[in-house]
Amino acid sequence: MTLLMQQPGRIGPLRMKNRLIMAPMGTNFSTSDGLSTERDRAYYEERAKGGVAAIVTEAMAVSAGGRAHNNSLWIYHDRFIPGLARLVEGSSGMIA
Repeated sequence: MTLLMQQPGRIGPLRMKNRLIMAPMGTNFSTSDGLSTERDRAYYEERAKGGVAAIVTEAMAVSAGGRAHNNSLWIYHDRFIPGLARLVEGSSGMIA
């Protein structure tokens, strides 16, 4: 017998291998200037290997003064894109 959460699902046009979605959790693994680190990448990669269908990342500051924690990720400038792209690549594209 397969549990409902283990069956494929959909969110709009997005097809998912199961119905497990990792909720956002703050890690504070980024640098003090908001850049993604290897520790961030490894954290999300391990969760992706755990079998969830999608991962919702932690909160990210969308402005220079909008940071909630000392080492939270920033996303308000293009210079943050390469590190955030590595998070997605490391998680097999499962980050939402």
